[in-house]
Amino acid sequence: SIGVFFISILIAYIISKKITKPIITLANKTKEIASGNFDIDIDINSDDELGRLSLDFETMAKKIKHQIKIIEKDRDDLIELSKKQKRFFDNVTHELKTPMTTIIGYSEVLKDNQFTDEKFFNKGIDRIISEANRLNRMIVQLIEISRNSKKDFDYELKKINVSKIIISICEDMIHKSQKYNMKIDVDVKENLKIIGNEDKIKEILINLLDNAIKYGKINTTIYVKAEVNDGYINIKVVDSGEGICESELENILSPFYRVSKSDTREIGSTGLGLAIVKSIVESYNGIIEIQSEVNKGTMVLVKLPAIS
Repeated sequence: SIGVFFISILIAYIISKKITKPIITLANKTKEIASGNFDIDIDINSDDELGRLSLDFETMAKKIKHQIKIIEKDRDDLIELSKKQKRFFDNVTHELKTPMTTIIGYSEVLKDNQFTDEKFFNKGIDRIISEANRLNRMIVQLIEISRNSKKDFDYELKKINVSKIIISICEDMIHKSQKYNMKIDVDVKENLKIIGNEDKIKEILINLLDNAIKYGKINTTIYVKAEVNDGYINIKVVDSGEGICESELENILSPFYRVSKSDTREIGSTGLGLAIVKSIVESYNGIIEIQSEVNKGTMVLVKLPAIS
């Protein structure tokens, strides 16, 4: 009858709305996921199995998207690491080659000259010794960077009083600063303590003060300050030197990097001092920051986790 016919059509319509359409929706969303679109919104509002399945589908798509982001980040990190390793290797090759070229060159000339020119002989020997010492320093510092980069400390760690170390190193470095009529002003809070190695902390301070003396202006004062702030011992070394331009600041902590046209008063720099400081600081889960302004000076801030 006509009534039965309309009822059949109604039932078919309900089935289409409740079952067929959601299934078609899910099928289309599946195709979107397959094509790489994980920002899907499956609008199926029902409390039955299809509703729960659509929610599971959305959850799955979000998890896949999250995992893809992690994989992409890991990939980008590996690419960047590979680039850094290549730059480091290229720098090592270049820096080690330079003194070797000088040593070999003078050695060959001295051999051919057969020691007849005493003045040149003495000059050549001095250059060979100087470059050999620079080569040795470079190798030692490279080993130091490699050791500090490891998180499994192979040296003794204990509670140490950083305040005493800072004051002691400043007193030791005064003799060098006085050669250029430079003063070291020390403002250090008492009993600043960390878990660390005394020699490594000394190494940080010697490198920072040595740089401040090398690049600071004659007749100026180097300021050294240390205090606790937000769970860190903040050690600041401030000089009144030529400063570093903003374009070079991001590379200043890289191994072998030297500021272009730097007016250092001492030759033989390997460009590894700040890289060593960075590797030591990071091995303690610390932070190093550098702020500088051309013609005004540079501030280096080292933050090390403090203990009570």
